[in-house]
Amino acid sequence: MTPSAFIAHPVSETGNAEAIAVAAREMRNVLTGCGWRVVPEVVVEKSVATARVRDGEGRRLVERNVEQVGSATVLVILADGAAETSSVWIEAGVALARGVPTVVVASPETPLPFLLGSALGSNAGRLPACRRVTADIRLPGMIHRVAQQIMSLTQSAEDLK
Repeated sequence: MTPSAFIAHPVSETGNAEAIAVAAREMRNVLTGCGWRVVPEVVVEKSVATARVRDGEGRRLVERNVEQVGSATVLVILADGAAETSSVWIEAGVALARGVPTVVVASPETPLPFLLGSALGSNAGRLPACRRVTADIRLPGMIHRVAQQIMSLTQSAEDLK
């Protein structure tokens, strides 16, 4: 079975939005180059996402994300600079509820919601594996190294449960 990753990242027009978009594209390229299926298909800018919601596609967008997160091998959250109100935390909740392992990539100063932070390091009981990878996504080669860590964490079915 082909492994798959849902790459979640904050959709913003401020802060380090460009760096996050570049990191998301690089993560996609590394994983697909190693034979992974990666969703969503493209990195969407906030203006495009807002226009889709305005045009009535919001519900379909949410339904598609919930389905894709729930069926992914791993959820990868590029959370550097994510606000506590970012939709990436909704996707993290879906992953926790559906038993999908999650890797949060963020700088040390990026705060995480309480329950997600509490789930970090879990790999026993009813929670899926949940890890935080502390990384500066703007550094050359960092996303490639993080992608290698994600692939090594998910190499066997035992690592995923």
